Amino acid sequence: MEPEAPAGTRLCPLCCEAIHPAARKCPHCQEYLDPALAAQARPAPRTSPLAVVSFVLALVSPVFLCLPGPAALIIGIAALRDRTATAGRRLAVAGVVLGALYSLLLLLVAAVFVLAAVKLALAAPAAGPAPEPLF
Repeated sequence: MEPEAPAGTRLCPLCCEAIHPAARKCPHCQEYLDPALAAQARPAPRTSPLAVVSFVLALVSPVFLCLPGPAALIIGIAALRDRTATAGRRLAVAGVVLGALYSLLLLLVAAVFVLAAVKLALAAPAAGPAPEPLF
């Protein structure tokens, strides 16, 4: 059996306390009864700072010869695993994707340099006898 409200009041649908009939917020449980007020009072979702850092590192990676790419990848993965942040997931995904691309590009450039250095080392003339001093 539901409790009945005293005359001139109504019951809060959440805590069942007597409140003013035109009340938009319950003074007992502090919950909003008006959906418009509840939407206004809801805090903005928290953007993950890791997601922002990952995205910024991925954006500046081409300027710094792709060196921040691996950091953007790792920080982006950490941002995706952060369950306390409710916003910024798209930034983290962009940081992971761009960080992975720049990491692969960095590995490719490093491999080209290593292969070029090996080719130059193999093409160098063999050391022969030392030349005689002039004096």
